[in-house]
Amino acid sequence: MFYSSIFKKVIFVIVSIILTYTIVSLFSSISIINSYVQQSFEQNALNTLNKMEVIVKNVYYDLELYKEKSIQRYKKRLKNVTETLWSTTLAQIEPDIPEKVQQEKIKKLVRNARYNGSGYFWISDMDYKMIMHPIYPFIEGKNIKEYAKNSPDFKLEEMKLLKDDIDEIYAKYKISSKDGTKERNKLSYLKLYKNWGWVLGTGIYIEEELASDIKKREDELKEQLQKDVEHSKIGETGYFFIFDGASNVLIHPNDELNGVKLTNFINKNTNKTFFEDFKEAAKDTNKPIKYMWSKLDDKKNFKYEKYAWIKYIPELDWYIGASIYLQDYKVLSNKITALVIFVTVLMLLITLFVSYIFVKRFTAPIEELSEFAKKVTMGDYSTRSNIKRDDEIGELAKDLNTMVDTIEDNVENLQEKIDIEIEKNKRSLEQLFRSEKLSAMKEMIGNIAHHWRQPLSVITIYASSMKMNIKVGKEISKEQLSECADTVMKQANYLTKTIDDFKDFIKGENLIRTTSAVKIVNKTVNLVQSSLMSNYIRLIREDGEDVQIRVSDNDIIQALINVLNNSIDAIKKNIKIDEEHRYIFISTKDTPNGIDIIIKDNGGGISQENLNKIFDPYFSTKNSSVGTGVGLSVVHNIIEDKYKGKIQVFNEEFVYENTNCKGLCFVISLKNAV
Repeated sequence: MFYSSIFKKVIFVIVSIILTYTIVSLFSSISIINSYVQQSFEQNALNTLNKMEVIVKNVYYDLELYKEKSIQRYKKRLKNVTETLWSTTLAQIEPDIPEKVQQEKIKKLVRNARYNGSGYFWISDMDYKMIMHPIYPFIEGKNIKEYAKNSPDFKLEEMKLLKDDIDEIYAKYKISSKDGTKERNKLSYLKLYKNWGWVLGTGIYIEEELASDIKKREDELKEQLQKDVEHSKIGETGYFFIFDGASNVLIHPNDELNGVKLTNFINKNTNKTFFEDFKEAAKDTNKPIKYMWSKLDDKKNFKYEKYAWIKYIPELDWYIGASIYLQDYKVLSNKITALVIFVTVLMLLITLFVSYIFVKRFTAPIEELSEFAKKVTMGDYSTRSNIKRDDEIGELAKDLNTMVDTIEDNVENLQEKIDIEIEKNKRSLEQLFRSEKLSAMKEMIGNIAHHWRQPLSVITIYASSMKMNIKVGKEISKEQLSECADTVMKQANYLTKTIDDFKDFIKGENLIRTTSAVKIVNKTVNLVQSSLMSNYIRLIREDGEDVQIRVSDNDIIQALINVLNNSIDAIKKNIKIDEEHRYIFISTKDTPNGIDIIIKDNGGGISQENLNKIFDPYFSTKNSSVGTGVGLSVVHNIIEDKYKGKIQVFNEEFVYENTNCKGLCFVISLKNAV
């Protein structure tokens, strides 16, 4: 099967298609994979950055919530200590003591009251007039509105609300420090004593009271955020980092960078500080910034290409960065590409194997039919195809079996039919030879009759001369008588030889014998000499060394006469008698295997198209009344078919006696007798 031509062709086409499709698909896939991996990395970085943003904001919200809860806790504590003090103070009021004395007594109690070491209380009225203040006694009796003018929550309207059956309120406001350099946020609780129109208040400085708690909570959240950042990876080595609006690195997997300012590092791609570039990149989160940075396991070498996406969180004045190393997605891309190549090659091998099995199953019956056809071609009509299938191949096998059945039935009668046809063709060929020979004989008889007139005239003249001399009594000498007799005998012998050659040709004896090739040429020339002379054609002979050949004289003479007659007809048609010379050349040339008889003329030749058909039966360039078109076909049959020689014909141009000539040249090659 491997040597089956159809198998090779089909498997070649299938393999070519599969390989072409595989290679094109593979290269297209690699490009798509690289693009997809890069997009996936970028999208993953952005998605992870968004998640990290949520985590950071949650930290912020958690811290704010913690602050709020702490404030609520302090509010409750302020209310508790205030109500405790108030209830204790009211218990000191004696109904029988004058109101003013009792007020002084209560102011003294409140002035000296403390909680948590430094916490104190003050008393004012509803018109912002400070009645008692243990820390700032200089504002007692003064309107505190000017003092509290920077407190947006400590409003007159809120104080008035205490007159409308609202006996408590919380207030936030700012109080300048003693040196006036900064303002401190304060939270106060105000309790109204309606009988006297007094407001008992206390408060705390929020940052100072909450600082330690907030700092503790902030540290806890940052520690948790640090862990989240450290455990959040992008690809194999990508990571997050956080820095604030003052360029301080807050969180970074490289502990050596925490607390370091980004303004200390220059981006060689832009010649700007990383802080400037990162802030600029934060304006478009979807657009990464490209730069060179170190690795966690190679902290000293800033030679690794990176991409980073930056997002700004205004609530914290923080910047979050999601960064990946370009090498990461190249490594992943290479891994995926290798996997795709492996799967592709595996699928290719499977496909080729399946294709091989399919093609083998498909071509096996065709090969079997081919072998079956070869056997039939070799004559084995008893063989039959054993293919039984329900498809076109099965139908073909069935039809071939039917065809061989028919051939086998007819082959027995075929030989008989062939013999009959061969016999018919043989009779037709013999009749054709006889017809062509009779045609040549007819022309030769006319030429001989014309040619005999000269020798007969010579004999008649000599006989008449002798008769006249005798009649007039003139004495005839022995010399005259001998000369006359010699002349008459010479002419008679010439006529006798002509009659003998013609008789041998007419008898048609086909006895094959060893004979002289030149002798056969001489006989032929003798038979056509009269025709040449009557048509004013000059025959030029050039004989080489004679060679013995084993042929029938009449067959070769017939062939040579047909060739010469063809030349004579061409010359008669194309060469005018009065204007041009008429030539036929006959030469012989011995060869290693026999002899070449060469006949050429100056009859003008024929076209190349007709030259290729010159030996075809019934082909002729002459008028139908002049030629039958079988003469040269007979020559071909005699020379090549009967005597296994060779005949060639071609147009030839040559010069003879300063005359340019063109005509046909026949080369008849015959084997020697040995």
